[in-house]
Amino acid sequence: MSGTGNHEVVMAEGMPQFTKGEIYGGMMKGFAQAFGDALTDMPTGKASEVAFGTTQTWAGVLFEFRHGATSDFPGASILIGGKAYYTHWTPAKAHVSHLQVSSPDAIDAEIAEAEKSLASGAELFIGGHGGAAKRDAVSSKLPI
Repeated sequence: MSGTGNHEVVMAEGMPQFTKGEIYGGMMKGFAQAFGDALTDMPTGKASEVAFGTTQTWAGVLFEFRHGATSDFPGASILIGGKAYYTHWTPAKAHVSHLQVSSPDAIDAEIAEAEKSLASGAELFIGGHGGAAKRDAVSSKLPI
């Protein structure tokens, strides 16, 4: 999110408002207090929203916008070119957030997201948290 300055940005539906709200906006204010000038400014340009369940084509590449895990904030999972699956938390072995394991429902939501990501046909799985993973790393997250 940071570093986009006054450029126009595209976000999944609901995200522009969410980034200004108490949870995300508060988190970013806390980071700014802790790290000062080490952070770049938040976007100030026009934010367009993309509806969930739609596919956009940019530079000849298809971007399919899907809902992310139900335990997560209103982020999207995006299938990119049918080959890469982007989501907030990489659906693979990675550091765990309390959002992912705070309850049986949260755990079930993460399992469902991992299964959904595998069903997409993607071979590479990318997240803002957890880096990149291949199919076998996602499969290893699922219960036996």
